Amino acid sequence: MSGSDHLVYYLHGTPDRFTGASESIEVPRVYESEDEARAELSVVMTLSRMVHGDAVADSASWYLQTADVASPPTVDEEQVFHGYLLADTVYPLAGGWNELLDAFDWEPFVCEIERARAHRAGLPWHRDMLGQFSIETCRPTCSIDYSFFRFTPVASELLVRPLDVYVTEPLF
Repeated sequence: MSGSDHLVYYLHGTPDRFTGASESIEVPRVYESEDEARAELSVVMTLSRMVHGDAVADSASWYLQTADVASPPTVDEEQVFHGYLLADTVYPLAGGWNELLDAFDWEPFVCEIERARAHRAGLPWHRDMLGQFSIETCRPTCSIDYSFFRFTPVASELLVRPLDVYVTEPLF
């Protein structure tokens, strides 16, 4: 197991089974500490309601997962991910979509995440700072900062993901 400098934390929701419920709710946000993840659970639940609807979000049990991301996953050259641009850096939304429009469902979510991050850092924020979503070819040689993992909508095929998720703790 790697040292704590290689660990990231993310929240994962599992809705109760009922018609129309997804198998899981993947949250496009990674936290640098367990305390930070726990502190933002209520915000994540609110944003999940925006994306998945009240019935699905309210039925979910939420888990804190810890991932060792010392080594990025191997990605075939043909595979693509959606990312967004912020200050000339592409941040992957950690997965591939069959349809480009699927990515736009997450735009309000990502905007809120980046607005909150800027607020915590005491930096200015406006919507124009977030570049348009784009399809990018993801090669193993690309310079991608995997400390900024993001997660996809549940219907998407996951292409970029932590390899070793070794702790799953139920929050409630």
